[in-house]
Amino acid sequence: MPKQSKSYIKKIYDKTGSLIAVIFSLSTITKEDKTIFVSIPIEWGIHLGIAHRKKGYSVNPHYHKRTAIGERIGTECLIVLDGKINIKLYSMDDNSITANLDLSKGEGIIMRCPHSVEYQLRSTVLEIKEGPYPAANLDKVWL
Repeated sequence: MPKQSKSYIKKIYDKTGSLIAVIFSLSTITKEDKTIFVSIPIEWGIHLGIAHRKKGYSVNPHYHKRTAIGERIGTECLIVLDGKINIKLYSMDDNSITANLDLSKGEGIIMRCPHSVEYQLRSTVLEIKEGPYPAANLDKVWL
């Protein structure tokens, strides 16, 4: 599982002491060559990460399981904050490539299919997906 970050500006609680919001800053998250996830309570059902990767870094074709609710595949959003990435989208039926897309700074994608990512330039990508997952082997299915 990727390293969890405690990079936040403020946690907000209601009158009963329940956490109701986490305010974070992209500037407080490391610029090292890795993906860091902001600490969000698991019951919130969302996973937020910041990936800083060098040109040429790639993520092999995969999809994310939604094991908690019994669905086969989950939804993921990638937003390019800086740089350029290539995303290939794959068919669930036969793993064939159905789209080959280049995304640059300011562009994003919401997807619900197997996909791969290649960093065309040194890039920073905001990743939002259903989760968080307790371990990578409970999340990713590699094609």
